[in-house]
Amino acid sequence: GGLLSTITANATHPIPPPATHSDHMLDAVLDPETRVVVGSVMDLGYAESRAKPTCFRTAIYPAFLKSRYFVTDEEVPGAMVRQTPRKGGVKLPSDAVKMRRALNGFLTDRKSAGEVEMAKRIVYFARRGRRCFNAETDEKLEGILANTASKHGMELSTVFFDKKTFKEQVESVWDATVGIGLHGANLVNTMFMPSSASLIEIMPYGFSHDMYVGGSGSGLYYLRHDITEVEEYPGKKPGQPIKECIRGSNECKVFYRGDYRKLVMNGEDLKGIQTLLDDAANVALGAR
Repeated sequence: GGLLSTITANATHPIPPPATHSDHMLDAVLDPETRVVVGSVMDLGYAESRAKPTCFRTAIYPAFLKSRYFVTDEEVPGAMVRQTPRKGGVKLPSDAVKMRRALNGFLTDRKSAGEVEMAKRIVYFARRGRRCFNAETDEKLEGILANTASKHGMELSTVFFDKKTFKEQVESVWDATVGIGLHGANLVNTMFMPSSASLIEIMPYGFSHDMYVGGSGSGLYYLRHDITEVEEYPGKKPGQPIKECIRGSNECKVFYRGDYRKLVMNGEDLKGIQTLLDDAANVALGAR
């Protein structure tokens, strides 16, 4: 009885999901005792097919419409919380540590393994099609990323996640030192980065969302840059606050979210990102 049995009852999932290549990976990585939190009923399909649902053996469905992937240690009834303070007030859930250790064991074919040793690598979570930068901005950003990687003795990997399988997506980030990308669903993969890694999220002008803070609660050192290059929604009334426009019009929300236009960053934006990159690299490399 209770909430969990209600969510996982046959009436909720009358048709078992078809077996996929990633099932054995999920079985290896998700400890039966791991607490999984799902924030909203959304498309949870695998990358290669939206027709294949993701089902959780254990789940908690809280009453907020944002995703969380781990329960913080303070939220576990009766838990003895002994967390080491980390820069930026980051909280590292013990479940995130267990998941990453299991992930490392799976990917290295070892029954018992600690967390992966970070490679000196920056991963650019690139996008194409929906919500992406224009060609000029993307070229300038990649130039900054390449220069930063060289300065810190790191490699740069530019990754498009849309055509990759689940396992390929995980393997693209699991040992990365720094992840950086525009706000969007591909940042879900940051939860598979090492615990000591850093994440920089770039937010479209006028838009705000906290879904990926801390790598969606997985314990990453999190930095954010809000684009300052002004692009206003044509239907916004003169003097109207952007938040008011977004609350009152889905078209306004989609515009500022940048779904169907090429986003632009100016020189100040790029300088700001350079500063964040140096901070992120120094923090993550200092934790190696």
